[in-house]
Amino acid sequence: MTSSSLDFGTLAINSDLATLKFSITYIGNINSADLSLTSISRSTNNSQLTSNTTTFSNGLDSGFTNNYSMTFDPLAVGAVNDNFTFNFIDFAPAGSVGARSYQLNLAVSGNVFDPVPEPASWMMMLGFGLLGSIARRRAVGQARLN
Repeated sequence: MTSSSLDFGTLAINSDLATLKFSITYIGNINSADLSLTSISRSTNNSQLTSNTTTFSNGLDSGFTNNYSMTFDPLAVGAVNDNFTFNFIDFAPAGSVGARSYQLNLAVSGNVFDPVPEPASWMMMLGFGLLGSIARRRAVGQARLN
């Protein structure tokens, strides 16, 4: 089993789609013919993450690469995580050892924030500003009396 990760970083809510590209390269050897991607499973099926990865049979010859992409749509504030598991079978040519299975786990993550403060934060900022201006007026008024 091999593990890897894709991290989209931090995006603003409702910003444009973010896309990361990744490749699967089949190194193979003399005992292997083709690689098949037999199944793809996900841990959460989060709708904010999509991929163009599809299963294939005998579609990746030794030494070749397939390119894919993962897209993140920042629709809701918070952390977004999903784990993709890709199951492969290596089909051996006639007269060799036989088929072998491989698994790739891909941890995908991203974070979404809201750049506009909540109403309570606005009220707190206005309150501090008001307190600051009152304190400044008192300090200026006292300086004139002395």
